[in-house]
Order: sequence, then C-alpha cells, then structure tokens
Amino acid sequence: MTLTYECQRFYKAAVSETQPRKMQEAMTKAEHAIQQRLADCQVKEFKGKILKSGGKFVLEESSNGGNYGTYLLDDQATAKKYEGQRVVVTGTLDAPHNTIHVRKIEAVA
Repeated sequence: MTLTYECQRFYKAAVSETQPRKMQEAMTKAEHAIQQRLADCQVKEFKGKILKSGGKFVLEESSNGGNYGTYLLDDQATAKKYEGQRVVVTGTLDAPHNTIHVRKIEAVA
C-alpha cells in the first residue's frame, strides 16, 4: 500500500501526537508506582491513646521522638474498637491534613 504525500504527512503528525501522550500516560503510571513505594517506605508507628474528638476518633500521641500531637485516624471503624485504650498505630502520616492513614492498630499491654 502506497500512501500519498498528504497521507504520509498526516500519519507522521498523528504518530508524533500520540507517542508523547502514550509516554505521558506511562510516566504517570510510573510516577504513581514510585509514590506508592515511597509511601511504603514512610510507614511509621505512632504510640498513644485513641480518643473521640469532635465526633471523630483520633490518636493522642504520647511520644514520637519527643514530638507529641493529635492525629485524625482515617480508619474510624477500627479505631472505634480501641477507644480509650493505649495503642500502637502503624501507618503513614498525611501531615498537611494531620491524618494517619492506618495500616493496623494494636493494643499496648
């Protein structure tokens, strides 16, 4: 099959437009994978007591290398089971939202 000169120009233009888009989609997927791995690397343990504040369950942290804070827990159903108890929450901190993305909660003996 022989393409006319105009068809060849159109084909080259179409390919040149779609390749960057495909590359951008691939980069977006790769960036997401990198961000997920970084988030996995930043999993930490937070120790404290689960309390209810403003109708939501929070962790009142007792120590984090000398730092103290109160953090909203994104897994309210699990947090409810430990209300009033001293716990270790494993998760990642979303500092801008002062929220811990909970991976697990364990009671402290």
